[in-house]
Amino acid sequence: MMKSKKVQLVTCFDVIPAKQQALSAKFGCSQEASYEDVLKRNDIDAVHLISPNAVHAEQTILAARHGKHVFVEKPLANTIPDGTKTIAACQKANVVLMVGQHLRRLAGFRKLKALIIDEFADCIRTGKKPETDGEGGLQALAFIRAAIESARTGKQARIVI
Repeated sequence: MMKSKKVQLVTCFDVIPAKQQALSAKFGCSQEASYEDVLKRNDIDAVHLISPNAVHAEQTILAARHGKHVFVEKPLANTIPDGTKTIAACQKANVVLMVGQHLRRLAGFRKLKALIIDEFADCIRTGKKPETDGEGGLQALAFIRAAIESARTGKQARIVI
């Protein structure tokens, strides 16, 4: 998110002051005294909630009521009724609700990352192109190469694996 030229981190809030100060220093943003103070700001379009699961629904609904788009780490809510209320609040406020799921700790993704790093490290050392024949799960490299090329050229990538 921070690498995007389309997004600016404006402010932060954390219930732990030391974490809030560290975040502010790291990203060069201001700090707020409360979550409600964040939501009252007119220069905030969206919030990214990285908070305990038990408050996701409450914080998301509050953000929606303030007209803020929400990216919340999963789970959306701890109960189905709370999840339903949260979705309804965002729909009523006409704000975007996104639920994120980090997969970096799952064994399959760690293995894929290791394979990619190994393959690309070898390519960097030798100058050869990555193998894309599917051996050892490296067929994913074909997709990654196509995605990188698409991002570089702006042309749509077409690939079949």
